[in-house]
Amino acid sequence: MRKYTNETGFPVFSVDYWLAPENKYPKGLSDAWQAYLWILKYSQKYLGIKFEKILLTGDSAGGNLLLVVTNLALLKGVRVPDGIHPIYPPVACAHSSFSPSIMF
Repeated sequence: MRKYTNETGFPVFSVDYWLAPENKYPKGLSDAWQAYLWILKYSQKYLGIKFEKILLTGDSAGGNLLLVVTNLALLKGVRVPDGIHPIYPPVACAHSSFSPSIMF
């Protein structure tokens, strides 16, 4: 994360979310969603950072979480990220692999 910040000059937040399979859905998603909401609501007040643009990135399960966080933002009328960069996220489109965790 430090490398990204140093190379871009932009602040970077890394979310240490509960990992599966030890922690069942929706613990990891809840962590990611709450972190996103905190950044939107409190980053200016507590960190002095006002974001003109927000980019979410994540790899593997983190890529999946950013897709779901973006979808939740759309569904709930919350500011949607200006860009997303999922890196090899696990996504399933087949009905045979249905799980409640993919409903959001």
